[in-house]
Amino acid sequence: MNQLKAALELCGKVSDYNKIVKDLNKALDEKCRAKYETLTDDEILDLLVNKKWFDSIFSGISDLYAAISHRLTNRIIELAERYESTLPQLESDTTEYEAKVKSHLERMGFTW
Repeated sequence: MNQLKAALELCGKVSDYNKIVKDLNKALDEKCRAKYETLTDDEILDLLVNKKWFDSIFSGISDLYAAISHRLTNRIIELAERYESTLPQLESDTTEYEAKVKSHLERMGFTW
């Protein structure tokens, strides 16, 4: 029975606190609206451009830089892998594989 009374009291307090928060938010909103009328053009410019857009612009630039850097790194790795073998080494490997293929074909009975 005591626990039910305590729970009921807590529910009442939550309701009271919610009303207080709602009133405080309304008062804050009214103060902000009143402040809008007194803002100068420079303050408005500072709020809109500097505070609101600079972070998103610089974040976008940073993301773009990271993406380009990543693509460039991947392309360099791809080119390094593609050209890591020199032409004389490739010719040597080709000659070696050609000899192996001819050997296998001769053992299979093919002649040319």
